[in-house]
Amino acid sequence: MKTEKTYYLLIADSEPIWRTFSKDTLLACGYRVDAVSALPKAIHFLKQDGYDLIIVNAALLHTAKAELIDYLKQYCRHTMMIVLSDPYVSRSRSMSEARTAFRIGAKEWAMKPMAREPLINLIDAFIFKQISRL
Repeated sequence: MKTEKTYYLLIADSEPIWRTFSKDTLLACGYRVDAVSALPKAIHFLKQDGYDLIIVNAALLHTAKAELIDYLKQYCRHTMMIVLSDPYVSRSRSMSEARTAFRIGAKEWAMKPMAREPLINLIDAFIFKQISRL
């Protein structure tokens, strides 16, 4: 996606391989990216910087305490948040994760892309959606 603004993304994902893959892929596309492994770290980053898009792995929501979820909702009130489910979870778990995502204020839920081009297309689409809302 070609725009004049550089968009700032925060990725919260406990899987180091996917976190590195997604960060490196999105940096190469011109996005500014921070990546963290846990929700407390994500909240710390959210308190310090203004992000255009926050990407959260749904698996982190299952293990998070209620106060972390509340902080996440608070700091994402004006920033688009998407929740990504792992592609290899059961259908019932992915539907549960989608419900949780929307309950905490995520604007979108999707399955986590496992390849470069689908990841870029997904993030570009969410950024375009964010621009359209302004």
